[in-house]
Amino acid sequence: MESEFAALTSRPIIYRSAILVSVSALFAACHHQRAAHNDGRDSAIAEMFGDTIPSTRYLAEGRTYNVQNPAERQALQATLARERALWNASKPRDYRFLTRSECFCPGPTRWLLLQVRHDQPVRVWDASGRPVETSAGGLNIDAMFDNISRFRDPLTQVQVAFDEQWHYPRFLRTSMAYPDAWSIVVVRGLHPL
Repeated sequence: MESEFAALTSRPIIYRSAILVSVSALFAACHHQRAAHNDGRDSAIAEMFGDTIPSTRYLAEGRTYNVQNPAERQALQATLARERALWNASKPRDYRFLTRSECFCPGPTRWLLLQVRHDQPVRVWDASGRPVETSAGGLNIDAMFDNISRFRDPLTQVQVAFDEQWHYPRFLRTSMAYPDAWSIVVVRGLHPL
């Protein structure tokens, strides 16, 4: 060990300086990347994603309505009207929330953070804080209510649970008449801005 140290220290000063400059440049580059990545927005986004579960398994919750049955369809419509009225009475003007969806064909998606502002397009980020271009960009809570209340002919079941504080649909599962035609949307962590 002493001979290696002696060999390094006996090298010309230019060689030792080059090693020191290289190590310093590497440290500065790593430090610069970390500082740029940990700005306030990224920290807030990381905090929002803190309790998301990487698994694609969802605990089914809420009531299941067989929408082919007129009485159950009417019960779902009444529930949607009541919950939407409560949402409209207390909804924040600007808010953000986490969402994840899954369906048979494309499979599961990752958790996304959506920011809804009354005067701007919906903005979407992934868990690392990077902006995402996605079809979810048009999604907001009002659009979810609109989509649930539009019954399509092949739709057979709707299972929905609502948030107790804000009354948005926090879990939504739909099934259709043909095999393997289903979807699940989970919403959590709604925060006013």
